[in-house]
Amino acid sequence: MAGEGQRNCTWSDVTFAVARTGRVVRGQPEYRVKFAAPCPCPVTGVRVWCGGVEDSAEPVDGSKVELHEGICVLKQPISAGSPLSFTYTSHAPVNFRVYSAAAQC
Repeated sequence: MAGEGQRNCTWSDVTFAVARTGRVVRGQPEYRVKFAAPCPCPVTGVRVWCGGVEDSAEPVDGSKVELHEGICVLKQPISAGSPLSFTYTSHAPVNFRVYSAAAQC
């Protein structure tokens, strides 16, 4: 049967990695955060606690993420082989926590 062995992904399948880019903007190091999911179907509606990103010395890419009082809403789907990343500046890496997402299978 088609789709057997595939499971629906949830917010807990979304992973992220944060790394310094080497740039410094107005005295703040720049970081790149990359969100990924091993899911065969696109994962949408990804919402992440991201307090501190709104204080970035350079604007966050509005085509990729929308900021709402400490919450980042990813504006593009992610799936296996199709991660989403953006940069921000901060004196310390932001403590991201995914709390909402749904697979579109």
